[in-house]
Amino acid sequence: MNTGEILSLLKKGIPENAAIPFSGGLDSSVLLALSKGAAITVGFPDSEDVRYAKRAFAFLSKGKHIVHFLDGREVKEALAACKKLAPDFVKTEVLVPIWAVCKAAKENGFSRLAFGCGAEEIFIGYEKFFECYEKMGEMEFLKMQRTEIEAVKIGDCRLVEEVCGQFGLEASFPYLNSRLIDDVLSIPLEERLGSRRFKKLLLRHIARGLVPNFVLFRAKKAVQYGSGVHKVIVGLES
Repeated sequence: MNTGEILSLLKKGIPENAAIPFSGGLDSSVLLALSKGAAITVGFPDSEDVRYAKRAFAFLSKGKHIVHFLDGREVKEALAACKKLAPDFVKTEVLVPIWAVCKAAKENGFSRLAFGCGAEEIFIGYEKFFECYEKMGEMEFLKMQRTEIEAVKIGDCRLVEEVCGQFGLEASFPYLNSRLIDDVLSIPLEERLGSRRFKKLLLRHIARGLVPNFVLFRAKKAVQYGSGVHKVIVGLES
């Protein structure tokens, strides 16, 4: 399988006129580069995501870039809404910036959002994958990867859909295209495992030339940290 096929499958999974929730990270940058459409970035004015997203957008799209600045009041409102969906603290704080993206999308006339969910599981982006491989070997790793992919479909994606539903929005997940998953997982593990320092080896290879190098080699930062909401939520909860 060549990388062009993977990109083609990803592009087909992005609905027409969908906005991309955009952090300036690798996963969302690939989607934006393929769609050439609109993007929505949320975060506090001095947050890392806002800084990276503003810089990256100019390289990736000629569409509309909505940058929605958060404040403590809005985070408090979002937190109350998201707790009803996911009482678990970690899941709640991940949903808060998604809630803000949905609010901004609704206010700006969008009805569809294309999320990057599943990229970490499919392209081996989590530390736990490397721990499993080192301790249990390739066969157990491959089983775990399949399990994690299915789990994100019925877990995180369901929660994202519920948040979108509160605003009357449709969520799509281009990375979770079934054919794409099967094709990627059929590639020999040594060609896609990468390293702890540079995870998601295959996706970085695919994205080379599609996204700027400062995005390609940006260290992963979870949305609650990149947007700046984690610190505010901790303050609200203490």
